[in-house]
Amino acid sequence: MSYKMVITVPVPAIGCGKSFKTAEAVFPLLSPKIEGLLAVAMDLIPTKLEFMSAVIHFITSFEDAKTYIGDLLAGRGPGDYPPNHAGSHYYSKHARCILFGRGYTEEQVKEIHSLHRGKGVDGPVAWIAGDPIVGPPPNPGPGGYGPEFAEKATESVKQALSKWIENGAQSEEIIWY
Repeated sequence: MSYKMVITVPVPAIGCGKSFKTAEAVFPLLSPKIEGLLAVAMDLIPTKLEFMSAVIHFITSFEDAKTYIGDLLAGRGPGDYPPNHAGSHYYSKHARCILFGRGYTEEQVKEIHSLHRGKGVDGPVAWIAGDPIVGPPPNPGPGGYGPEFAEKATESVKQALSKWIENGAQSEEIIWY
């Protein structure tokens, strides 16, 4: 008997970053449809990846990420974590992706990964993080990083998620963008 893995779209995600300004710039850019692949068993069926309302919750600190990602992966919501305006807060959708901005260090991403790897309720979770070799850009100033940074970050995240899906959506290794 063959096992079929279906990836739903949009892919529910948990966003982890240091700045609401950056999240506010990047999350809306994740909304447009992009060409992608939907993995069903070993067959790759052309379809659309849709990121509308994909980010269910945004976490702004390393300590909170360590504490709350397990609950969010289980669809229980963030417990006593104060709500914020970023993300859909639709917690009954189990996250299949965790997105880390470049404000998280390699060590932080790896520690959170080791704490919560394998805890996805609906199957493996894509762990997508900013490449530590690239690092975050210099201080943005009062207006944030600007549209060019948001567009580049969004495209990198979309490519990383598409790569995970194209490879069968079974790995829980960290994908660095």
